Amino acid sequence: MRKLLSTILVLGAVFQAFGQKDTVQVYKIDATVAHGIPTMDGDLADWDEGYNVGGFTSEDNIYYVSGGTMDSWDGFSVDYQASMYLAHDETYLYIGWRTLADDYVKSGVNDRTACDDMKICFGAKDDLLKLFNNSVSDSNPICLSYQYDHLAGVRMGVHPDLPVYELRLRKDELRFYFPTVNPPFALVSIGTEDIDTPEDGDNYLGLKAKYTGTKTDGATNPWDNNANYPIVQFLDEYAPGVNIDVSKNASSCQGSMVASPNPFNPATCISYNVKGAGSIGLYSIAGKLIRTFPGLIGKGAVAWDGKDYSGNIMPAGVYIARLNSNGSVYSLKLSLLK
Repeated sequence: MRKLLSTILVLGAVFQAFGQKDTVQVYKIDATVAHGIPTMDGDLADWDEGYNVGGFTSEDNIYYVSGGTMDSWDGFSVDYQASMYLAHDETYLYIGWRTLADDYVKSGVNDRTACDDMKICFGAKDDLLKLFNNSVSDSNPICLSYQYDHLAGVRMGVHPDLPVYELRLRKDELRFYFPTVNPPFALVSIGTEDIDTPEDGDNYLGLKAKYTGTKTDGATNPWDNNANYPIVQFLDEYAPGVNIDVSKNASSCQGSMVASPNPFNPATCISYNVKGAGSIGLYSIAGKLIRTFPGLIGKGAVAWDGKDYSGNIMPAGVYIARLNSNGSVYSLKLSLLK
């Protein structure tokens, strides 16, 4: 059965701040149907093509080519091409990346400067994750400013193989609330630093990038400038053509949470239902743990008075409740008013 929920509209503030931009639609996947979730095994065969957001199609997708001129760029069919997949459920953002063409596959062991990579930036240039095309001691992946919850199934290519990357990140760990507070979209750069030979130059490309400036000026290239990032919409609907078995979804559900009132001031009651034992953790939007309710069994409720472990009253804002049970995690957004 095809299940269609509601489309989330992009807020106008981002267009006023940065101008019209391309968008990448990130479709919702079913969190409890086996065929709806990509298996984190480094093989993208289980990704439905409905979640394929494309690759690099225009020279506007190029941020920077080192070497001083564009003469080293031989086109997407030769220099570099990839196919990317994006989806999300209530908890995770899923990313799949298959390299389709690369004239020089760089995978220098323990040397990040000699490795191709996949690079993801959310919100600001330092909120990044880099995943290298080989084992780089203590640096693979490089992850700054936010934390990923799970990284698995990455099949590193070793020359002459073309690399495949697959990972998932917790949505509530991502800095996707810029430039307004917690909108249903993200400013994001998903791209690559394709390392080639010195004489051929390196290629910096971003999915859906719209850069028409000087691509050979290392001092002004916008690779790390979030004003040049495209917009990713988190759509609360299933991709066209993706079939969802609602009956399987209902029978396999392992837990749920609801808060009332929400928004609230000064307190709220969080009702839960889990199969087996579980716990609820309350986190700030920045990912800091502020309160824990352990030892939960079956169906029940806990009250949160809007205070942290030390009894300090928390400021108004958005908080995340996470229900952990039997290896599954369920998230609920809470809004504390003042």
